[in-house]
Amino acid sequence: MQSTTAASADRGIPISFAKAGDCGIIVRISGDAGTRKFLTDLGFTSGTRVQAVSDVKGNKILSVRGSRIAVDSRMASRIYFRPE
Repeated sequence: MQSTTAASADRGIPISFAKAGDCGIIVRISGDAGTRKFLTDLGFTSGTRVQAVSDVKGNKILSVRGSRIAVDSRMASRIYFRPE
């Protein structure tokens, strides 16, 4: 049986908690089907490396697949990653 901490790490943490410079691997995208499709279309897919570039009042600029993408705090809270 996994510990609570290990199980939480497997599910990831929202990238909204990341500070500039933090990076990791996306483990899942949450939200309704439309939200998941929107984020997937932008390149946020499980197994993809992502880095927080900057944070302004909860809104993030994220580097994913060689592009920098701005997401608001609501969208950032739907992207779960495993920090490296």
